[in-house]
Amino acid sequence: MATTIVRVLDSAGNWRPSGTIMPLAPDPGDPRGLTTPFHGRYRGPHNTGVPNRSQLKIPRFGGIFDVPDQTYNDEYFMGFVEVRATGITFNRCYFEVQDALYGVNSTVQTTLIDCDIDGGTSKSVAVVAYGSVHYIRCHIFGGGQDSAGFGDGAQYDDCYIHGNIPHVGTHSDSVQMLSGDNLAVRRCKLLAYEVKTGDTNGFNSVMQISPIGPMNGLEIHDNYVDGGGFAFNGRPAMPNVSGIDIRGNRWGHHAQFGPIVTEDRVAPPYGTYDTATNVFDTTGVPV
Repeated sequence: MATTIVRVLDSAGNWRPSGTIMPLAPDPGDPRGLTTPFHGRYRGPHNTGVPNRSQLKIPRFGGIFDVPDQTYNDEYFMGFVEVRATGITFNRCYFEVQDALYGVNSTVQTTLIDCDIDGGTSKSVAVVAYGSVHYIRCHIFGGGQDSAGFGDGAQYDDCYIHGNIPHVGTHSDSVQMLSGDNLAVRRCKLLAYEVKTGDTNGFNSVMQISPIGPMNGLEIHDNYVDGGGFAFNGRPAMPNVSGIDIRGNRWGHHAQFGPIVTEDRVAPPYGTYDTATNVFDTTGVPV
């Protein structure tokens, strides 16, 4: 039987095997400046999302998408978007969540490439709600409570996720995983703090891994993570969890209490946490 190779788009628009790293380059989107070439592996405002919003089509309400096998290019959607039909792809689209409960939600596999999902100051439950989505080079920011959620098959590749706005009484995470199979976060830049001030007040975590249902197969590879109370938080070592693989990630120093809670350093039979390759970005010291 032939082996299936999952591929993702690189910075030049070429398809590469999943898990490979983009070439190093200075990242103008890095709030620390231009001197750290490692961050060229990750996306920022300069190379993620819609390149020029003024070139998009006239803004229109999003709503429910229930016609299968449609492709939407250069659209500007306002309000919530809910995908119910298979085979739908969004290219270079801008989603303005406004005051919707959710931003983008999907009950079936949906692909978004080079899109901006702007939560604004909304108190939405999630800018990107739980669903079977594949985000490639997307910019997900603003909004309340959580930025990105997961359902079966959800994958985030080369995305920049940051800037959710904690509200009183909420549990604010950049990424939250509660259940699902075949999940992935790869080569993303994930921040959970106020970049201008360094303040983490109100941010729970960059990545909350707290299975409340079965979770089988989760790749957390080659990301840059920084902020939150703990950057990684949760207790994924549960009887209904398997196949977690955490490796190649770089940590910043803004987390209020520490980079990762002890329980997130998973071990067999639940998964693997590769200490040698999960390191602080500035020093290379294992986390």
